Amino acid sequence: MRFTVPDFLITPLIGWTEINHRHHRTHACKHYNFSAGAHDVEPHYISINLSPDAFPGEEAYLLNYYDQTGIWITDTWHETLELAFSQAEFEFKHSKKTWKNESGLALLAERDSYLYDIVCRIR
Repeated sequence: MRFTVPDFLITPLIGWTEINHRHHRTHACKHYNFSAGAHDVEPHYISINLSPDAFPGEEAYLLNYYDQTGIWITDTWHETLELAFSQAEFEFKHSKKTWKNESGLALLAERDSYLYDIVCRIR
C-alpha cells in the first residue's frame, strides 16, 4: 500500500494494516480530519512510523490513520513501539495479527505474542 502523508511525516515505516472485516472497531476513540472538515472519520488503514519529534538519542512512534485512498487523516504519538501497537489494538481489536511490513509481508506469525518483540528483532 502506498500512503500519502504530509512532508513532516515522511519517516521510516515500521508496519501497516488495513482495517477491514477481520477487525472489531471498538469506537473507543473518534478520529477527526480537520483539513477536510470531517468529524468521526473511520480510518481504513493504520501505520506505525518512527516519529520525527523524538528527543535526541531516543525513539518515539506515530500511529497514523488513513482514509480508503491512503491519504493521511491524523496521528497519535507514543513513547514506545509497544504503546503504539497497544493503542491500535485498543481501537481495532484483532489488529495485532494483521500487521505487515513495507513489502506487505506479515510482521506476526500465527501465534499470540507481542508485535513489539518481533518488530525489534526485524529492525
